[in-house]
Amino acid sequence: MRRRSCIRTPTHSTGLIEDIPHNTNIQFSALISRNSLPEDWGSWGAFHIYTYLLLQEGFDYEVFEAKLPELYTNHMAEIFERMGIDIVYEVLPLTWIHLHSDFEGEPVPVGNISYLYIFIAIIILMILIASMNYMNLATARATKRSKEIGIRKVAGSTRISLIRQFLTESMVLT
Repeated sequence: MRRRSCIRTPTHSTGLIEDIPHNTNIQFSALISRNSLPEDWGSWGAFHIYTYLLLQEGFDYEVFEAKLPELYTNHMAEIFERMGIDIVYEVLPLTWIHLHSDFEGEPVPVGNISYLYIFIAIIILMILIASMNYMNLATARATKRSKEIGIRKVAGSTRISLIRQFLTESMVLT
């Protein structure tokens, strides 16, 4: 195993992880404990650290989010005010970030929900066109089958049995 460290602090491996899927917003080549980082890397004003929380089922994140301004005021406001930066923290579900996020400095390129809506609209349009095409073909076929329908009616077929036959044929053919 080859290891390079930009931290210049002795480290040791405590575990391995399977390859990370490419369709996730969390991409990394290594994980390190925050306690192992140099002190200034873990300071309250560090821009290069993303924080992910695993919340318990039923956890009220809105209560947590309401406490974030107080956390900011107590620990970070002084740092960012000196730099002329205004910071707002919010809790976002990880599943939301990939398609909806447009924040600066995302760790990996994110998707775009607009593309998904465009593809859905195209698919709906294609289904509508295919349905209209099928109705036109079925109507043209029905006029050619008018003699068959007449003979079936004379033979005693009911309207429901004819409808059932045409629906069964259309389901089998499509």
